[in-house]
Amino acid sequence: MQSKRRILGQHFIDDEETLRRIVALAEIQYGDRVLEIGAGKGSLTKELCRTRAKIVSYEIDRGLFPKLESKFSNIRNVQLVNANIFKSNISFDVLVANLPYSRSEEFIEWLAGKNFRKAVVMLQADFVDKILSRSGKNYRAVSVIAQFCFTIRRVFEVPAHLFKPPPKVSSSVIVIE
Repeated sequence: MQSKRRILGQHFIDDEETLRRIVALAEIQYGDRVLEIGAGKGSLTKELCRTRAKIVSYEIDRGLFPKLESKFSNIRNVQLVNANIFKSNISFDVLVANLPYSRSEEFIEWLAGKNFRKAVVMLQADFVDKILSRSGKNYRAVSVIAQFCFTIRRVFEVPAHLFKPPPKVSSSVIVIE
């Protein structure tokens, strides 16, 4: 039987170099409202807190949430929310996310309705191919939405062995503006 985490599509990354690169790409400035989607076990959250910006971090998994609350109970610049971000109307300047890849299309559609400066997101590499595609078999409705609403650039690939458990797909970090 598959674990609940695997069914939810959760693959956790705690490679410090990768996390630092993601946060650096976000170019968080003093006074920014930073939204994190998919706090997971808090590795990226911890790195975001070092920026001293106000972080609002969403995690949908009720099983993980108490551990996050315990881990960040003494950190003043983070607010943890146990809810589905896609049902939220939160405003933010910068978004950083490592959400389950099964939610990628929903994420792009949700983000298209938001006003923000920058998003740094880790997604399945095949999905990034779709949103960047200009024609051919990968060109889809989500390609049109993404390209109409955003400027997107693929920055680097993240090898599967850096995740626990390792996904069976390749991952890409992108910047969306």
